[in-house]
Amino acid sequence: MSAQTKKKKSVLLNIILFISIAVFLVSAGILAWRFISDYQEDQHNTQVEGASAVGFLQEGYQRGFDLSDGAYEFSPEISPVWPERQDIGHLQERYANLNGWIMIPGTKINYPVMMSDNEYYLTHAYDGSALRAGSIFIFDHTPLEPVSRNVVIYGHNMKNGSMFGGLKAYYLNDSFYDQARYIYIDTKGTRLKYEVFSVFIAQENEEYHKTAFASDEEYVAFLQRMAKRNIRGDMQQTFTADDSIITLVTCTSLGGAGEDDRLIVQARLVEQQEVQ
Repeated sequence: MSAQTKKKKSVLLNIILFISIAVFLVSAGILAWRFISDYQEDQHNTQVEGASAVGFLQEGYQRGFDLSDGAYEFSPEISPVWPERQDIGHLQERYANLNGWIMIPGTKINYPVMMSDNEYYLTHAYDGSALRAGSIFIFDHTPLEPVSRNVVIYGHNMKNGSMFGGLKAYYLNDSFYDQARYIYIDTKGTRLKYEVFSVFIAQENEEYHKTAFASDEEYVAFLQRMAKRNIRGDMQQTFTADDSIITLVTCTSLGGAGEDDRLIVQARLVEQQEVQ
């Protein structure tokens, strides 16, 4: 092998080594950024729980479902009783855009629900600081209280199961869907209990986020269409114009879903308690 050939080979090896080191450093940087972001998210959630008189994150609610990628194992250790109440009035004194608190036993979904414009809380925490995971927030300024016909609530689908990452449990696990049917929301003046009636994947701009209806008949027909989309089949449910629902929305890749697809979980109000 000539000296010139050896030199070219040496240069090529150095280039390959440089590229490999660069790829490693970039990958390490991305992993570190994700770790720090997840840590910051956990710190934010811990702080807001501490600001309330009581917290929802009790051991019995956390053990129910493993949301790590590829491990969807349901455990029936989900308490059927109402969780302890959050002091929403106290929290609203500190965070003006806080509209309520949502909790789904068996998942990590245990968060304040914010209300502002439709973009802000995609990238901001409840306290207004920048946060990759964003916050849980209400779409289209439809408040949780007084109850409306359809309150649409958005959250990111985080891989670690935080934010609305836990919603995938309803899609992937029959036992979870059957046994974890209730979603709890606290507002300043009420405690609300919702029962899941439909889970499906939809395009971003479909009618699930409709909040205004021209007539009672139009609203009931809307509810019937939503129920028929349930992946668990038509449960032959009856709806009336007096029903109120929440629609939980997050991005998804389940079932070969595309970039504009969303995982939808809808639940109907079944119990309401007035509080002082």
